[in-house]
Amino acid sequence: MKCIFSRILPLCMTVVLVLLSACSPKEIKEPDFPDTQTLHIGGWVAPPPGYINEKTYQEVADSGINAIYAIYEDADDNAVQALELAEKYGIQYLVRDRSLAGISEEDFDLLPARLEKFKDHPALLGHLAIDEPGPARFPYLAKLKKAYHEVLPNSLFYVNLFPTYSSLAQRNGKDYKTYIQEYIDIVKPDVLSFDHYPLKELSGETQVTEDYLYNLEIISKAAKKADIPFWCFLQTMAYGLTNRSPDYEDIRWQAYTALAFGARGIQHFCYWTPQSGTEYFGEAMIDTNGSKTPIYDYASRLNHELLKFDHIFLSYKSVGQMVWSTEDAPIYTYMEDPLEVFSPVKTVEGGPVLMGCFEDAKGNHAIMLVNMTDPGREEQTEITVKFSDARALNVYTGGEKERMVLKNGKIDLVLESGEGKFIQILS
Repeated sequence: MKCIFSRILPLCMTVVLVLLSACSPKEIKEPDFPDTQTLHIGGWVAPPPGYINEKTYQEVADSGINAIYAIYEDADDNAVQALELAEKYGIQYLVRDRSLAGISEEDFDLLPARLEKFKDHPALLGHLAIDEPGPARFPYLAKLKKAYHEVLPNSLFYVNLFPTYSSLAQRNGKDYKTYIQEYIDIVKPDVLSFDHYPLKELSGETQVTEDYLYNLEIISKAAKKADIPFWCFLQTMAYGLTNRSPDYEDIRWQAYTALAFGARGIQHFCYWTPQSGTEYFGEAMIDTNGSKTPIYDYASRLNHELLKFDHIFLSYKSVGQMVWSTEDAPIYTYMEDPLEVFSPVKTVEGGPVLMGCFEDAKGNHAIMLVNMTDPGREEQTEITVKFSDARALNVYTGGEKERMVLKNGKIDLVLESGEGKFIQILS
């Protein structure tokens, strides 16, 4: 009897352990992404001639901007000096050659001599070819781009495009979708860049341009179809009669909204305050005398927030976007063809909230949730998200990760004014 019991006991213990193992919850697996990708953070208007020095380029780097765009210095000794400083402080530099887009096709053979001084410089991002061209220029730009890349094959031939609220005359009579698609088809860019400045103030009341998300939708879909990244400009200063001066909430709202559409880069308009011309410009991150403004702190805070988790975000690709609201959504949240279903998410209650939907190469999912109230009104929004089969979430708030275990497959969130949260869905 004793002998039989000694043989049965180990067998019973083995069975119990197997049953316990089968009943215990599976380990929650988290995607592992190496920190090898960096969000492009550009700044329009580099420190101009007279201010190209160690201090000003240290401040660019400290702000979290990793690519600065020349506007007032030409492709001369100023650009060479700026490139050396950019390299020292780990920044990329976009050269401005004012005559580049004016060179005739017959003179393309002169390009090597003009571009040779910049060849192979480690800080060179590329050249600003032209800002906001009409479609009549596209065939010429395609030829110029080809000639440019024969000299600088690894540099960016940079062109920035009009927003939806540009006029038909500016687009040579083309509708906006055609304008964007013709640019891609003809010029074949490596990056799709555009500007849209949505923050308004009229009669003391803040507003957002009505076609803001629609513009992002057109750009996002066109970039996805062409399999190229897109970069979006942020309104980082007041200008004209109606575009208001932004605070931190305004700037982060624009950034997270663009990221929800899959933007791979943000660009500040502006870093250095432009010199007065035909337009009125308020103060940007740096004023015309080279001093920091409060906007420098707002934008820097946002930049460093994004750089904490950018390699995680950039490991996912955009699937589409949805807007949720308990009542009629704000008019500026209009999209022509929003995503109808994203299977990992059952419902979102509350709002208004924008949800960007993402998937990585292994089928892991993520979402970006953005408070879609006008950030100028400083209103928070409360939402409840119900998931299909998620067991846990990695929630990135202010760039910091928090692991949240789900109860009954849902989570309650508060989104502060202008706030966005990037959420990895774990099963």
